[in-house]
Amino acid sequence: MVDRRNLMLRKIVFVLLIVAVEASCSNSNKLPDLLELAGTAWQLRSIQSMDDNLYVPRPKAKFILWFLPDNSLAVEADCNRGQGSWRQDQSSLSLGPIALTRALCEDSSMQDRFIGDLEYVRSFVINDRRLFLATMADGAILEFDAIQATDPAIRP
Repeated sequence: MVDRRNLMLRKIVFVLLIVAVEASCSNSNKLPDLLELAGTAWQLRSIQSMDDNLYVPRPKAKFILWFLPDNSLAVEADCNRGQGSWRQDQSSLSLGPIALTRALCEDSSMQDRFIGDLEYVRSFVINDRRLFLATMADGAILEFDAIQATDPAIRP
């Protein structure tokens, strides 16, 4: 339990450090390519909460975010799909509201956690093809892997 808490604290410090460095280095209104979310897609790797719980999707479950250039957001949450909007200001990020289908998935608790946390996202960093979303009050860190940004309307 202590190791998980240390890991979570390290992730939070890392995220905050990256955000601080990016903010201090920004001399223009244009974001560096490292912070551009438009046109990207991300598969959830894990959710680390401050209560020391680590949530990892089942091997075949898909939890994907597509940040479309028109500021719309496409979401795949296990067996459900949805859409919403996203807004970015430097490393600040807000998502939603998200409209989601309500099919009964095998593990609805992971889907509920994922969708619930998305509503509280306040900042992000991208590092080494990984996206880290931080919720308000550092309640959780959602970690994603970069994936091919195909059109979500034609996904299988």
